[in-house]
Amino acid sequence: METALLAALLPNRVRGLAALLMIVGQGQLTELGELGFAIDETDLEELTELCPSIQVESLTGRFSTAESLPSELDESLISAVLALERSGERWDMSDRERCFERFSLLAVYLLDIGAAERSQQLLRLTSQLLPSRQAPPGRRALSGHQVSSNRQVSFSHQAPSNRQAPRENLLAQASNLLTALKPEPEAFRIKQSTVPLLRVRLFGDLEIESAGKPFIRSPLRKGLMRTLFCLLVLNQGKGLSRETVIDWLWPERDPDKALVGFYNLWHRLCMVLPTIDNDCPYLKNDERLLRIDPRFVESDVAEFERLARQVLFEQGSLEERFAAIDRLEQLYLNDVLAGSATHPRIKAAQDRYRGMLLDVLLCASELHLQASNNSMALWYARRAFEVDPDREDVYRLLMSTQEASGQRTAAINTFQDCRRFLDEQLGVLPSKQTAAIYQDLILDGQ
Repeated sequence: METALLAALLPNRVRGLAALLMIVGQGQLTELGELGFAIDETDLEELTELCPSIQVESLTGRFSTAESLPSELDESLISAVLALERSGERWDMSDRERCFERFSLLAVYLLDIGAAERSQQLLRLTSQLLPSRQAPPGRRALSGHQVSSNRQVSFSHQAPSNRQAPRENLLAQASNLLTALKPEPEAFRIKQSTVPLLRVRLFGDLEIESAGKPFIRSPLRKGLMRTLFCLLVLNQGKGLSRETVIDWLWPERDPDKALVGFYNLWHRLCMVLPTIDNDCPYLKNDERLLRIDPRFVESDVAEFERLARQVLFEQGSLEERFAAIDRLEQLYLNDVLAGSATHPRIKAAQDRYRGMLLDVLLCASELHLQASNNSMALWYARRAFEVDPDREDVYRLLMSTQEASGQRTAAINTFQDCRRFLDEQLGVLPSKQTAAIYQDLILDGQ
């Protein structure tokens, strides 16, 4: 059935519902309810009777539409979506903002259920609803808005008002854009060669380069958006479930409000990062697994881990391992997000990478000691002691390199410091290995 004919036959009160189901294509009614869309059972029954192309299973709540319908939406159906109003509420929000909210939530939901191409269409349409790059009037009210189960969207058609002319312009713009998006699905597939590389630095502070030039926007400098982006980078392309991210970012918030907060945050993050044809190629939301795309995102933490494995697992020649050690020191400017990290997951990453650096420094000292580069071995042992003076193996290696460098007195003093630390902090004696090095120092002096 042609959509123009369909729109003419359907009553106004179910036309918005038809447009919603046709845009989404297939899914669960309960999941649409989580986005704040209230679906009246009476309207749903009438819709399925009038339009057999939209099928709904009453028991499971699953729905599906004919594949051709979503790409054939005309202005009358788009009008129904843009005219959705909240029942019994009066929000100080313009029509443009309301459209932006509806379409952005639906676009992220489409990514969730694997309809990436349709989501890209809606995201491109959504971007046209905002004037240039500035936030629309009243956007603060929009960003703070939450959808809950007792405040859901109605599909009643809005009565004409004195603001009808701007709405008609918006409808025409939306209709023209959707028509332009209809053909050539290949146009929505991002080619790897066209995506500029995003280089992210987390050691010290967050720094981003796009195509070799500094790139960082103010929303990424603080708050939950910065935290979410850094957590995704730290996960290095491995998927995080949406539920895990929500639990990390909003552990005590009501689940419904946390879900809407996630959708808004994810969409804003996609808009803040560099885009190609209004699409963000750097973030992926596949089957509810959130991740960065490692093809387009490089990070210092990922390079650090790769080089640390090369050193610690004895991969490559000795010269290659020494080169890797030098590069590791260049990368580690400071702890991950030093001084600005408050999230426990990021603090755990700080401890992890600091421990990894310490292992590399100890390995570097031992390699130089075996090669009789005593001065270099001592330098790396001292560097390890600066990173963590609370490990006995660090004291032990420092004693060995001091002895090899002819600093016998310094080595004895290091042993005394080690014994004092172990006694005061842990209440234990030095291990047999540490005591053996001290015995050798005493015997050599006799």
